[in-house]
Amino acid sequence: MEDSFARSDVRLSRRQALRLMETAYLAAASSLIWLALYYLPVGGALFRLALPLPLVLLQLRRGSRAGLEGVSLAVLLLVALMGPLRGPLMLFPYGMLSLWLGWHCALAMCRSRGRLCRISPVAAKARFVRVSCAGTTCLPLWFRCSPPQAGPTRCSR
Repeated sequence: MEDSFARSDVRLSRRQALRLMETAYLAAASSLIWLALYYLPVGGALFRLALPLPLVLLQLRRGSRAGLEGVSLAVLLLVALMGPLRGPLMLFPYGMLSLWLGWHCALAMCRSRGRLCRISPVAAKARFVRVSCAGTTCLPLWFRCSPPQAGPTRCSR
């Protein structure tokens, strides 16, 4: 009798494989930052700022389902590494924060999608970063958005 697990005819598309790989790597990066924050005596403020960023990036790149999978994978990894009491401590302060930030940034980018974005001449010459797009802080900060114009919308640097 042939074992059904020995030969698999299921193939992942390139997009599915990238989503799986990015979810694993970014959840592991977030877990590593949590371990550094929990155990290292230095860099606490820097680690607290950087902790939700990999999962926010995952949610912005691959969607909310991948973001939720990334948070759950990070918590499961931390449960395996730190135990069932200390592992889930990342979920509520930073896991939920990363899901909320990813949702909020995706919503802000969706609202500003109808605008034509181009780099500000002042920012290009002085390398000055400023908040633009009428309070949309989740777009790259060196873009300046103008009102929608006729024709296709595009963003350029």
